Amino acid sequence: MTFECTLNVSGISPQVSAKAFINSYQETSKVQHYEKYHNELEQYYQNKINNNIGRYGLDMDSNQFSIQFDGNQINFISEGYSAIQYEYGYDDYAPKRFMQSAVTEVTNKIANYMISDAINIYQRQAR
Repeated sequence: MTFECTLNVSGISPQVSAKAFINSYQETSKVQHYEKYHNELEQYYQNKINNNIGRYGLDMDSNQFSIQFDGNQINFISEGYSAIQYEYGYDDYAPKRFMQSAVTEVTNKIANYMISDAINIYQRQAR
């Protein structure tokens, strides 16, 4: 028994898809790409720090904490020595780790931007 059929292939060609994927990766793998989110990330970081300061009852101002984009890295800055003392402990005081969780939450937010931006760039270029 013989069957005759026609195979129709539609969609994005592998070459276009691969190029769009590479371009998407190259753009989203650079720290400079995320500078456009700086103000939002800064505010998010300060809110998380402020929540943690309140939870631990620390006497600090969340405005002394900031995020700085510097070349190929993102730096989480603290202006005060007391922040380090609270974070890591000092004398007979146990560490509070109020910065660590805030940094983790901000980096998770950056990862979400990375994923959504990569998908958007890929889709835009793969058309």
